Amino acid sequence: MEGECKKPVSNVSETFGRFFYERRNAMKKMSVMLMVGFVVMLGFATVGQAAFTTLSMYHFDGTGSQQLVDSGPAHHNATKYNTPDTVAGVSGNAFEFVPLSDNSDCESLYADWNYDLNQGLEISLWFKALKADQTNPYPRILELPGKFVLSIINDPSFVQFLPIGPGGPPALNSSAGYNDGNWHHVVVRYDGVTKDISMYIDDNKEGSDNFGSATFNVNPPSGTGNDKLWFASQNAFASKVRGLKGDLDEVEIKGVPEPATIGLLTMGAFGLLRRR
Repeated sequence: MEGECKKPVSNVSETFGRFFYERRNAMKKMSVMLMVGFVVMLGFATVGQAAFTTLSMYHFDGTGSQQLVDSGPAHHNATKYNTPDTVAGVSGNAFEFVPLSDNSDCESLYADWNYDLNQGLEISLWFKALKADQTNPYPRILELPGKFVLSIINDPSFVQFLPIGPGGPPALNSSAGYNDGNWHHVVVRYDGVTKDISMYIDDNKEGSDNFGSATFNVNPPSGTGNDKLWFASQNAFASKVRGLKGDLDEVEIKGVPEPATIGLLTMGAFGLLRRR
């Protein structure tokens, strides 16, 4: 009789053990499948829209140093060229830039900065342009090495967004001049998925176009200083510097992570599924 009582207990124990084992495996599989589904949905969500992430952020708040700190993950600090003055900005301090002579010397900043921007680019900055009283065509607000130029053109200081690359990319010009001595917020954007380029000033859309089949120049042109990110001038080591007469503050540069990241996450999730 005692043996007959013990046998059902053993069967019940095995049944519950098998139940919990199968339930645990099912939960693991479900968790991995949910993760795979999330990654796949994330991939589909980004189709048709570039997802920008900060590469560099310059606040212009440091004083008493020859460098401008990049608080973004890239940490590409900028070096002062001819030491621009520190003035009041839209948030904390700003730098004031003055051409020292017509189109041959200026105050500026430069940093080592070289990325493939064909996935996408977004730049946000505040600028104050003063009346251009020098014979200085196209003074620069910002110039990325061999890829992109944000300039002041003509008088009364129209803003121009010019992506540089093979294929005849279009230039966008603002609909009005901005040499009124006031701060203005500029956002320029290139979407590597849709190939659209656009420019906004003070939250107003100033223009848009399509980059078509063109691509950004991946490599900067040869020559000293051409591989730098320049603030308020063209390459100041060159003979034509195109220096800005005005102020800059809160410059943020964004790019798009390589799409391979999503694929690697998905492959990793499938690897977990196979290992169970």
